Amino acid sequence: MNHKKLLEKIVLNKIQNERAEKIIMKYNIKEFLDIGRHSIILKKNGRCYKVEKDIPAGKNACLNEYENLKRLKKYEWVVKNFKYDQELRVLAYDYVKGVFLPTFIENNLLNKNKIKRILIKCFEICYILDKSGYNKLEMHKPVKHIIIGKYNKITFLDFERMYESKRPKNVSQFATYVFFHNKITKTLFKRDKKNFFKVLKNYKDNINKENFSKVLKLLN
Repeated sequence: MNHKKLLEKIVLNKIQNERAEKIIMKYNIKEFLDIGRHSIILKKNGRCYKVEKDIPAGKNACLNEYENLKRLKKYEWVVKNFKYDQELRVLAYDYVKGVFLPTFIENNLLNKNKIKRILIKCFEICYILDKSGYNKLEMHKPVKHIIIGKYNKITFLDFERMYESKRPKNVSQFATYVFFHNKITKTLFKRDKKNFFKVLKNYKDNINKENFSKVLKLLN
C-alpha cells in the first residue's frame, strides 16, 4: 500500500492527519492490518503497531494495555517485546502468526478432541486471570481475542479494558461463549442449561481448582 492510500485509510479510521503522518514516517509503516473499536492495527515485517483512535472512548486505550501487559508479561500467552510510544500513543509488539479461535474451530470441525484440547487450554488461561483477580472482559465473544498458532500455541490479545476485580468472570464468560455463542461448539458440547448454570454459579461463588475442574467436565 503506498503512502497516500495508507494515510487516507488511517485518517478515515479516526486518527488525526498530522499524527497519522508522523506514525507512518517514524515506523516506516506499509501495511494496514485490522480495525478495532478503540484502535487500529498497522504492521511492518514482524511487528504490529496498535494506534489509539482520536475518540473519547479510545483515550488511554494503548497505555492501559501496555500497563496490563506488564502485569502479565511472565506468561507465554501474551504478546512479546511490547513497547509504548507515549508521544504518538502507539503500542508496538511482535506479530503473532496464526488464526483466530472461531476459524480454528471451523477448520477442525471433524476433530472434536483437538477442539476440546484448545478450549481446555483457553479455559486454563481464563482461570489464571480469575485467580489473579483480573477481569479481561469480552471473553463472552472472543472473536478476535485469541490466536491459535503453530504447534497450537495460544495467544490472548487485547488487554486494554482489563481491570482488577474481586469477582472476575473470565471463565464464566468464556463458558458462555463455548456453550451458547459459538454455533459449532454449542452443538459439539451440548449441555443441560440447568446443570450448566449450577456449575457456573458454584464456580463464581468460590473460584478454586475443584469448581474449575467441574467447569472443564462440561466439555466431556
